[in-house]
Amino acid sequence: MEQQLISSADRIRKLSLSVILSIILFIIFYTIVTCIVIGLTIGLGYVSFLMVATDPNTFTILLAGGVISFGLAILLFLIKFIFKKNILNTDLFIEVSEINEPKLFKLVKTIANSINTSMPKKVFISPDVNAAVTFNSNFLSLFFPSRKNLIIGLGLVNSTTADEFKAVLAHEFGHFSQGSMRVGSYAYYANYALHNMLYDNIDYYSIIKKWARVHRVISFFIAAAVKVVQGLQWILKRFYSIVNRSYSKLSIEMEFQSDSISANIAGSRALITSLLRLDLAASALSSVINYYTHSIKEPIKTINIYPQQRYVIDLFARTNKINFENNLPLVNLSFTNRFNKSKLKIGEQWASHPTLKDRVANLEKLNITTTKDEGKPASEYFVNISAIQEKSTNKVFSYYKLNKATCVKDTSDFVKEFTREYESNQINGIFNNYYNEKGMSSFNPDQIILDNSNKGIADLFNDEMTNLVYTSIALRDDIAILNNIANNEIKIKSFDYDGVKYNKKQCRQLITRLEQENYDLEEKIKNNDIEIYKYFFRLAEQEKTEGLLKEKYLAFLNFHPEFKEKIDFYIDIIKSIYFMQQPTPFKQIEEGIKILKEKEDKFKKYISRLLKDEIYKKIIKEDQKKNLYLYLAEDWIYFENKKYNNEAIKALSQALHAYHVILLETFYQLKKDILNFEVDLIKIKD
Repeated sequence: MEQQLISSADRIRKLSLSVILSIILFIIFYTIVTCIVIGLTIGLGYVSFLMVATDPNTFTILLAGGVISFGLAILLFLIKFIFKKNILNTDLFIEVSEINEPKLFKLVKTIANSINTSMPKKVFISPDVNAAVTFNSNFLSLFFPSRKNLIIGLGLVNSTTADEFKAVLAHEFGHFSQGSMRVGSYAYYANYALHNMLYDNIDYYSIIKKWARVHRVISFFIAAAVKVVQGLQWILKRFYSIVNRSYSKLSIEMEFQSDSISANIAGSRALITSLLRLDLAASALSSVINYYTHSIKEPIKTINIYPQQRYVIDLFARTNKINFENNLPLVNLSFTNRFNKSKLKIGEQWASHPTLKDRVANLEKLNITTTKDEGKPASEYFVNISAIQEKSTNKVFSYYKLNKATCVKDTSDFVKEFTREYESNQINGIFNNYYNEKGMSSFNPDQIILDNSNKGIADLFNDEMTNLVYTSIALRDDIAILNNIANNEIKIKSFDYDGVKYNKKQCRQLITRLEQENYDLEEKIKNNDIEIYKYFFRLAEQEKTEGLLKEKYLAFLNFHPEFKEKIDFYIDIIKSIYFMQQPTPFKQIEEGIKILKEKEDKFKKYISRLLKDEIYKKIIKEDQKKNLYLYLAEDWIYFENKKYNNEAIKALSQALHAYHVILLETFYQLKKDILNFEVDLIKIKD
């Protein structure tokens, strides 16, 4: 182990040197360019002063303004990142100290001393399923790196053993101990500055556009400045590529080294089992919070969400046939990877982490064993875990404006209602998650020719077929996001796909390739769906119910095109009201309302047909019907006298929500009707 850490430290030193050299090159270039631009701006300012002083008239004033604007616009581009701060939002956090949490701080000190590193500046408790090292960063971070804070998520504490919790904290303290962490801070901010100048320019261009509108003379010089800025960006892209590449390699190696440090303290297995359970625990916590935030009947809350998170973790694990150890699910890598197939990465492209698969492989290779995990809960490190959970719960409900809700659910009520709702929406485990996120592929049952295929349930619903479904879903989602980038609906200039960096201009080419990949996948899935239909048709023939099976398939397949059309329209109308959710100039509001009104006639026709159609009548609830009829009853005016009409917007929102839920529920029930019938056929066969 010691030799492996030394080897890792050597690699980090070499990578750190590479990062330092790339940062020095960037700083030299940036300093030279900035000094030139400052000198140019001062010189242009002096020339402007002389022009106005010599011949003070309207034209010379405008010309002088244009000249100085040229220099200032370039200078603003170069220094704008200085004014942007990355400050940790602690609204949902609880700061703890050694006085109120002595057992936790004893653990923290033990870990810090064992790897010879400093204590964090502050320790925060968050509601989430995470642990992290974080710091506030600004321009001064390049010269005076900030001290690190430690964030501990209660959702993590609630879903780990004491040893697993220790392993996760040891990983975070591995970052504290790394001498390269300071280099990493420099590199992170240098990359951040470069990314800001290259790709985070929406506010900058908004300012200079307004600036250019002052007069055509000013506009001419601003346009010239933009050309210079674009030239600088072309050069900066080369620096960005160099710094980003070297920092990404360093960041990955630092993660591996922190894992090694953690394994040395708590054992490889403790960190592996905790890492693999994170997604399940996060999904459970999200489901609990959604249960409260999406309540339709009345605002509800609870005193403590964490016992409920623990129940949902167990429920999800039992449903997916995951084994338990120490009263916690023992999640494996194949389960974790099954439902997340996206290869698209946007956001903090100047940072990088190894994949979970690579981290697990590295830890298994280390294979460090310590004392056997006694299975004690991580909550033992807290003096009064219930009190801090309740305080965190209150902060969560305050964030969602539910802290004043009068209806308070206890855990037993939650368990009954959540389980009933969850089980009613569950698809039988026989189908191996194949239909969780999809319906039946489109085909004509009348054209299906039965054969003597010997494929059975194990072949039709094996892991390979389920993985194809989730890969196709991820591809569709990635393509949708890429289309938004290409259409400038998501305003970014670059992104990563499958580990390769792309710019916006390459979007269309990538989309074309991915669409072909997805088409091939969907054809395989469709062929499998036809084989599924054949299999159950043969079973139905034995019970003389093949006509009923066909009828159920046709009901779904005939509904599906209508469903897709109405869902697409719903998405379109939702996009058209985005302007209502953010500060918007009056003129743009009026234009937005005009576009909405053009779509509203079609929306009301859809709703009218939906209320009359027999297929929806079993689905529509009374409160949904009430909201839809309320919306239909008026020609709502959404904006008048420079004010929004909140009553009208509420009526529209409720109608949109009801419309969406009814469509989804109808789709689901038609699918569930087929699957329940097929389950019954299997039971009869067995």
